[in-house]
Amino acid sequence: MKFTFTILFSLIIFNIFAQNISISTDGTQPNASAMLEVQSITQGFAPPRMSQYEMLNISNPAAGLIVYNTTNQCLYYFDDSNWTDFQFCDCGHVVDVEGNFYRTVRIGEQCWMAENLRTTKYANGTSITGVYDNGATYLANYGKVYTWAAVMNGASSSNSNPSGVQGVCPNGWHIPSESEWQELKTELNDATNDGRMLKKYDNLWLNNSTDPNAGYNDGNQTGFDALPGGYWYTDGAFHMIGTIGYFWSSREQPVNDAFLANLIYNQSTLNIAAGSKNLAISVRCIRD
Repeated sequence: MKFTFTILFSLIIFNIFAQNISISTDGTQPNASAMLEVQSITQGFAPPRMSQYEMLNISNPAAGLIVYNTTNQCLYYFDDSNWTDFQFCDCGHVVDVEGNFYRTVRIGEQCWMAENLRTTKYANGTSITGVYDNGATYLANYGKVYTWAAVMNGASSSNSNPSGVQGVCPNGWHIPSESEWQELKTELNDATNDGRMLKKYDNLWLNNSTDPNAGYNDGNQTGFDALPGGYWYTDGAFHMIGTIGYFWSSREQPVNDAFLANLIYNQSTLNIAAGSKNLAISVRCIRD
C-alpha cells in the first residue's frame, strides 16, 4: 500500500508541475513529444483487463480507448464507433447462435475459424435442413457437415472477395469464396507445402505418424487445424473419414457443382476444385 500510494502521489505531483511525464526505473526523461512515456527493460504496461461483456458496457467510451479483453484474450481499441481488435491479435473468438464456441486464427489479412462449424441453426435461429454428423465422437472431432444448399441459405453464387454470403455462418462471418481460398494459398506462398501448413498434426489423419505429407511434425504451422472429416453422400453414409478434409466455397460451378477446398492425407498441397452439390462437407467461416 505504501508503494502504491507513493507512485500515485508522484504521478499527481508530475501532473501538476510537468508538461510531460516519465515513468522509468533509471530516471530517463520523457521525449518532448510524449505527454507520458513509460520505460523499463524488466516490466510491461498492463492496460485495464475486463471481459467482453464488461468492455461492451463501458459508457460512452472515448475514441482511442484501449483495454485487454479477457474473453477474447486480445487488446481492443475503440475507434469512435466500434471496438476493434489489434491486427496482431488472433481475431478473438466467435460464438454461434447455439452457443458453440470457436477458436480463430489470422493468416495474412484474413481471419478464419480454426475449427469446423457445428451449428444446426442459422444466425436468425431457423433450423438448418441438410446438416449431418456421424455421432458424438465425429462431432467432437470434425463438427457438422452441410450440403451446399444448406451452406448458402438461399444466397446466389459469389466469387467476390469478400464473398458477401453469410449463409450458415454466425453474424459477422461469412462463407469464403473461391477467391478467398485462393488468397489463403497466395498468403502461404508455398505451392508445394501449403496443404501441410494447414493440417493439424493429429492421428486422425491416416498414417499421420509415418506419412510425411499428413501434417507438419512441428504440430501445425499456421494454427488452421484442418482435420479429415470426409463427406456425407445421398446414400446416407459417411465416406473417406481420416483421409480427406473438404471445405465449401460460395462459388457455384454450374449447375450441379460448387467449388471446394480439400486436403488429402498423403498430399502436401491445398487443392481447390469443383465438387458435387450432393455432398455434405465441412465449413470454415471467415470474418467479414
